[in-house]
Amino acid sequence: MEDEYIISNEALIKRIERDFFIQPERIPKRIIFYNGALPSEIENLGGIFLGKIQFKESVFLKGRELLVSSHSGESRINHFRTLIDRYSQITQRKIELQVQDYGNFEKLANDWVDRIGDIPQRLIIGSSMGISSFLRDIKLKGEEKNFWEFVETTISTYTTQEYLSASFGNIDRKEVAENLRKDEYFLRDCRLMWMLTNFGPRDVVDGFQGKFCLDEYLDYTKQVINGREYLNIHYPYGDQIRFIARALLKRTEIQEVYYIGSCGMLREEGRINHLVVPTEVKYRNEKIKFNNLLAEERLFKKNIDYFVLPVKTFFGSLVSVDSPHEETIRQLQTLRDEGFVAVDTDIFHIIKAFNGSKLGIVCYVSDKPLSGHTLDKMPESYIGWRVGVKTLLDNLNLKLPAL
Repeated sequence: MEDEYIISNEALIKRIERDFFIQPERIPKRIIFYNGALPSEIENLGGIFLGKIQFKESVFLKGRELLVSSHSGESRINHFRTLIDRYSQITQRKIELQVQDYGNFEKLANDWVDRIGDIPQRLIIGSSMGISSFLRDIKLKGEEKNFWEFVETTISTYTTQEYLSASFGNIDRKEVAENLRKDEYFLRDCRLMWMLTNFGPRDVVDGFQGKFCLDEYLDYTKQVINGREYLNIHYPYGDQIRFIARALLKRTEIQEVYYIGSCGMLREEGRINHLVVPTEVKYRNEKIKFNNLLAEERLFKKNIDYFVLPVKTFFGSLVSVDSPHEETIRQLQTLRDEGFVAVDTDIFHIIKAFNGSKLGIVCYVSDKPLSGHTLDKMPESYIGWRVGVKTLLDNLNLKLPAL
């Protein structure tokens, strides 16, 4: 029996055509990734700007070619290679993928660190953890009415029957929606997403005891909270964090690294929005055990009834892969049978990059691939992220400022 990919062919086609702005009647001849190039550098090559892929790579159309800024490392290239190869096989629309060395990943990270200036010794990885959670009530470019329409649209995404059933079983949709409307974290996160559509690269926005810098390499903010200084960076992808770590460690000793990310749950009893606290991570043929500062059950007990929704925490082993689109049913079943709790794309690289630092890592479950609740069907898991954030904030003794 032939093994099946977790992400269906139909979902992959939609993903490719959405991410690369492809119209079926106008298929590009080739997609060229310029390794080590920032979006502004690719813009200078000419072409029409189409948009960004998940707030990262910029895509330009030039004739029948798509030009893509590639500044996130080899893991990201491998992810896109998997996507494009599968797309070509499924649709029989041959798209040539080229990778050209334009710049240097190491230099991009070093230049970015130079722009930051003085580097704190504590690092938080995760766009919303220290950025949207501590944003002031920023001035929006656009009418306030449009922002609240955006909030309601976002709430609708998080309260579909399929999503709530996969997360919590039988639950009152109206109760969840009303709790979201009153939640300060949720409103701040919506403001961040709204802001990202209204501000450009290198814009600086006031935040709580710090500045939120929209940088075309990676967004960041520096904050002094309760007398401790933190650098909070947006999510890198895969091995990009290794270049960032080397650049940061040239400047200072990074004593503590905290990370809140998403993962795919392998355990049958796990649900969307539950939490995973890894103590061991595998990537390809290498496995690393590490001391996770958050691997204590007492840290999570007070958060289990948030939104009157039960949130369970799993401790154990996790697997990092280059792309969720390379995962197959048989592969994940084998990993589950071997005792692995979940799968992600980043944690191995973070642990490897900061192996001399204290590490605090927690993931919220965004999908359950072996149960059919795949990434293409589930919205970004807000409630699980919220519980993970609150746990980390409580552990760091950080206080949320008033709206």
